Amino acid sequence: MSAIEINKLSKCFRLYTRKTESAIERFLMLKRSRYEKLWALKDIDLKVDEGRVVGIIGPNGSGKSTLLKVLSQIYRPDEGSYKVNGNVAALLELGAGFHPELTGRENVYLNGSILGLTRKEINARFDEIVEFSGLEKFLDTPIKNYSSGMVVRLGFSVAMAIDPEILLIDEVLGVGDLNFSKKSFLKIKSFAESGRTILFVSHDLSVVGSFADEVVWLDEGRIRGQGDPTEMINNYMQDLQIRREEVHSKGRAIQSDLQKERSGSGEVTIERVNLYDADGNEKYLFNAGTDMKISVDYKVHKEIPSHSLYLAFHAFDGRMVIGPILRPYDAPLKDDGKIDISIPGLPLLKGEYYLSVGLFQDDWINAYDLHDRFYRFTVTQPSEWGIKGEIYVTAEIEYLS
Repeated sequence: MSAIEINKLSKCFRLYTRKTESAIERFLMLKRSRYEKLWALKDIDLKVDEGRVVGIIGPNGSGKSTLLKVLSQIYRPDEGSYKVNGNVAALLELGAGFHPELTGRENVYLNGSILGLTRKEINARFDEIVEFSGLEKFLDTPIKNYSSGMVVRLGFSVAMAIDPEILLIDEVLGVGDLNFSKKSFLKIKSFAESGRTILFVSHDLSVVGSFADEVVWLDEGRIRGQGDPTEMINNYMQDLQIRREEVHSKGRAIQSDLQKERSGSGEVTIERVNLYDADGNEKYLFNAGTDMKISVDYKVHKEIPSHSLYLAFHAFDGRMVIGPILRPYDAPLKDDGKIDISIPGLPLLKGEYYLSVGLFQDDWINAYDLHDRFYRFTVTQPSEWGIKGEIYVTAEIEYLS
């Protein structure tokens, strides 16, 4: 049985061309108001079976959050229809229904009633909500004095008290501090293991790859693909890579999650970098400990006597976690060519990473061409590992008596 059924669903927003145009001005001008139509969602067909965990991926502005807001009845669709079979909890903007002048205790009742709980039901679950939030000491303090993390923790705890059959999640798989983030993720995971239906949005592709049973790829309000998480994430990452190359080929600055930098004197330039698995399949989603291959296409504009190849791996926040790796090549480069690099047993744990590639002069300081944090990829790890951190190191252990 389907928990969620969506048929030809579309949602349109109006973008008014006059920035100074107020709501009153639009009312008085009526049809004279000038606007453009933006279809945030267009002809969405989707069925989510009971007990499935479905991840939604796509670039900013692709319609991911809009879809969840339609399903949670925040927005009304302009075309098409949808049906939700079961009670729903939506973890979208946690704490959005709180009143800053009321205490945490009062806001539990206020937010609970907004989410559909009766006062009797809130009373029955109040201790559970407070215990899970870990905010017992601050219950009688006005919300305006809470930190943003405390507000999120309380909002999450109230939302989870609904005990829903269907859970809609928008970028809140890890909320609050480290301990609460772990607790909230385990809570959501227990929901999935108990057969509840989960539809979630996340830019953390490592979480999507390891948590989802199925992935839906949205792009410009339409479904680009749907199916196996590994296949969909790889297709999405390859599409992002193609778009970056198109932007680069037109000589424009590349927009990204990080401030990417390109520098160098230009005698030799890096034209293309692709990532592959051990079987030669282009890939941007790897399991920890598996082999990675990197292919670097370069173009020689002026012969150079020698160079050093530069590699570095960065965490999603920009920190270098491996490298820099420098390998000298003591022969001239005269013609265009390709460099193949093999990394056996990729020693990175679950997360989002960036690869830097460069060709340096022999002093290892001045670059011919450096692509700093240009190439994004994702690493997942088997859930049974239970390993934290960023680097995976194999070890041989022997007990001596």
